[in-house]
Amino acid sequence: MKTNPFMLTLVLAVAVSLLSCSGGLGDKSPIAPTTNNIAGHSLMGSYKVRFDLASESVEIISFRITGNHYNVTNFLKPPTCSDCFQIHVQGIDWINHELTADVTVKNFTNALTGYDVRGIVYPLGDYVLKNPDAYTLLYAPLPVDTPAGFRAYEKIDPDRALGPHESSTETYVIGFPEGAGFIDLVYAVDASWPDHCPEPYDIYGFEQAHLGFEPGSTALVTVYVSDWQENTTKVTINTDLLGGSEYDLSHVSGEVWTGTVTNLYGMPPGTYPVMITGRDSETLNHLFQWFDLVVSPDTDIEPPIWDSDEGITSIAAGLGGVLVRFGTASDPSVPVTYNLYWSLTSPIDFDAANVVAGITGSPYLLEGLSPAEYFFCVRAQDEPGNETANTAETSAIVGEHPNVWWQDGPPLSSPRGYAGGLVSDGKFWVLGGSSAGTPFDTVEVYDPSLGSWSSPFSLPEPRDAFVCQEIDGSAYILGGRYSETATTDDCIAVSLLDGSVDDTLPKLPSELANAGSAKIDITIYLTGGREFTGTEWVSHRQSYSFTPGDVDFTGETDMEFDLYSFGMAAGPDYVILCGGYPDHAETMLYYPGVKSWIYKSAMEFATGGNVSVMVNGWFYSMGGEAGWMQMNNVDVYNLDQDMWYSIEPLNNPRFSAAVGTDGTYIYITGGFKNVGPATVPIASFEIGRIF
Repeated sequence: MKTNPFMLTLVLAVAVSLLSCSGGLGDKSPIAPTTNNIAGHSLMGSYKVRFDLASESVEIISFRITGNHYNVTNFLKPPTCSDCFQIHVQGIDWINHELTADVTVKNFTNALTGYDVRGIVYPLGDYVLKNPDAYTLLYAPLPVDTPAGFRAYEKIDPDRALGPHESSTETYVIGFPEGAGFIDLVYAVDASWPDHCPEPYDIYGFEQAHLGFEPGSTALVTVYVSDWQENTTKVTINTDLLGGSEYDLSHVSGEVWTGTVTNLYGMPPGTYPVMITGRDSETLNHLFQWFDLVVSPDTDIEPPIWDSDEGITSIAAGLGGVLVRFGTASDPSVPVTYNLYWSLTSPIDFDAANVVAGITGSPYLLEGLSPAEYFFCVRAQDEPGNETANTAETSAIVGEHPNVWWQDGPPLSSPRGYAGGLVSDGKFWVLGGSSAGTPFDTVEVYDPSLGSWSSPFSLPEPRDAFVCQEIDGSAYILGGRYSETATTDDCIAVSLLDGSVDDTLPKLPSELANAGSAKIDITIYLTGGREFTGTEWVSHRQSYSFTPGDVDFTGETDMEFDLYSFGMAAGPDYVILCGGYPDHAETMLYYPGVKSWIYKSAMEFATGGNVSVMVNGWFYSMGGEAGWMQMNNVDVYNLDQDMWYSIEPLNNPRFSAAVGTDGTYIYITGGFKNVGPATVPIASFEIGRIF
């Protein structure tokens, strides 16, 4: 490739700005290549561009913009600007007949943000933009009636926003015919303000099933259409080259549209361009995109090919089901789906075995199994029904212990550890916490029915590392810290309905942070913890209980050693704990009223900062750290068996997290991880489906 060092900078003397969009200055917009008044769009600038390929020079002519169309306040007037619009040619590839250029635009307003900024290329001759993001008819110069390609700016920004004084660059690849001396084109810069463009902004992810060359052959096609307003009402596909017409696609859900195309003429095998158009209910502007539709030479009789791992890669067994992970397979006839076979006998008889067909991807949770040993196999299948013939089996024993399928949920609004967690009325609450030693007063609640967090109120003061238990719709917050070294004995109850506070609770017998707690009926049991004396941290072994209405805390049996930051939960009539700082692996059982803690089978590893819940007689310990190594371990303990089992790990290592359960799901979020010499808070959130 021959490089071309020249750069041309065009100084825009008039507002190449975001001021004249619909709803801003009404009709006071710059004169576009056409005279259309386009709702929801602003023409930032339009130019005729000529690249002289022989002399490696470029000429830009700005179309006339009438200055008296503007009435702009002084603070919004653009400054003298040498970098408002730039073209930098990276090089010319004479073999492939391509010119590559970077085009930079700048928003030099002081206060306005433009959205969905596009650089539209209308070739004036036999030239083509080879890397368009999509196509549009916005500002089409007469007599052009073919959609033109454009590049969208700021695609890495989720809002696709270009703020005041911000610049953005896109790379254009323009093809030219052999022997051409010039590339002539019209270049228009479009933006939307004060909000996003009204029409769809992206069409992507085109997939098709096998399409044969026989006349009348059909294939299912799928495409994704993105629309900020989510009001796309019509998506069509034009199949003129196959003898068809413009077909309407059907809306499946979200951004997904699908439909059937027909090779009406029986066009021979090959690749045929088809145009997909997205329309919405609010504008006459459309978004266009070209995709390649493949007509295959033969009827597809070959099964998919496994990409790497064939069939099952792992199985995690639970009390009544299995979580199956498997490899991926590829095939020209999409979609590729997967069939899970299982049997009580080996080898599997695939004609008679149980099967779940049409699984779209890994992992897959199969439930409803009775306790037994099962044998499993996963096969891949393409759209015509061709299935792989792999026979390798994986066995698993169902019914020995529960397991958890961890999936990532939306993160907290900000990272934090030492927060309180609880479940009330089916919602997961996270209260307080801290980051870098600074406590929060934040209260966030995750609603599984909405799949999102909200913040209904705040705590009366920032606090972390406190005991947190729910009783009758209120969060009981006992002890904790007001700052990194300010432990407290204050106790309050916060209504989860309206945030009202009951501050008449008795004080703890001592200032306590990082104590363990569990609840039996409406009685809270707490033990261990630590306090800061003013010069040093002192760990505790004392145990207490509290029932709403008590005027003081009741002493319970103390542990035999000091302990803080450990997992603790309650069964019907007992409390169980495990791990904790410093370096403990013990599992201990306490029956209220009995004058001793009972040692049970220890955990495999000493760990501190682990958190726990109890579900149906199974005690779960999650995360923690051993030494400087944070852990994603999840272990489950059964009192009747006095045995620990290692089960599916968390997706993210963490310690001192907030945790809660509704009996079907375990929710865990926040906490800390160690990065080099530093301990940093995290915001990630995981939802565990118990099976």
